[in-house]
Amino acid sequence: MRAQLMVMSLLLCATPAAAQERTRAPDDSPVVRAGRGNIGMFFRFGGLATMGAESPSEDVAGFVFNQVGIKFALSERWMLPLHFGVGLNINDPSGTSGTNVDWGMMLGAAFEYHFRIWRRISPYVGAGLGLEFNDPRGGDNLRFAATMGPQMGIEFYWADHASLAAFYEFRLRILNQHDSYTQVSFQTAAGGGLTLTFYF
Repeated sequence: MRAQLMVMSLLLCATPAAAQERTRAPDDSPVVRAGRGNIGMFFRFGGLATMGAESPSEDVAGFVFNQVGIKFALSERWMLPLHFGVGLNINDPSGTSGTNVDWGMMLGAAFEYHFRIWRRISPYVGAGLGLEFNDPRGGDNLRFAATMGPQMGIEFYWADHASLAAFYEFRLRILNQHDSYTQVSFQTAAGGGLTLTFYF
């Protein structure tokens, strides 16, 4: 008799929990977000207006080089992304005296502070610094540029340790070409950009 009472009590206690589990929405549980010690690999796409996979900086003689990078999660709120990109265009037109080689390289670092965190999304603010080198065809035209400025965005976790972030940034850009001229410009990234990140 005592054993039967214990079994009935356990069944009664488990029934509400089982009913609650059945009525829970499939996406009610939050995804696994990046936390302290995780490292992410990201791919950056520029131009939300055109959805083009392009770099937000200048290309090299029409050769587009994309940005990839590594993001260090210092905590759930603080992120340190480092990015780089390279471009190389070798052209050997017939009937000319030589081969044209155009190349470009860029690298940069930034920080992100995620000031609100919900189940799947978190808005953030930050700032970045970038360096660019490119050498279009011709002599004495090596160009160097430094960019810096704030940025803001929203990161959406569409799966465990996988996110898609939409961002917008402002850039102060200083360009120098082989000591022949210096150009200073302030601009925004046209249409913003997207960053796809996988954390490990």
